[in-house]
Amino acid sequence: MAKLIQEMITMLCGIVSLVYILRQQRIIQLQNEAIRNYRETLTLREETIRLYKEVFGMMDKQTAQLKAILLQKAGRE
Repeated sequence: MAKLIQEMITMLCGIVSLVYILRQQRIIQLQNEAIRNYRETLTLREETIRLYKEVFGMMDKQTAQLKAILLQKAGRE
């Protein structure tokens, strides 16, 4: 009887250890996923900043062209 109880306790310890290991693996998977998501967020932010710079550069060029046109018209009048 004592041997059976000892084997059951050993089996339960093994199950608890297995559950703990599986839980730790899941935590690591979630952490890796969070890191991937964060990196993707940074990439998207960099792309957004690049696009904003491009758009503002275009706006600066158009503003300069409009200013030149207005100055030419003002000079004629």
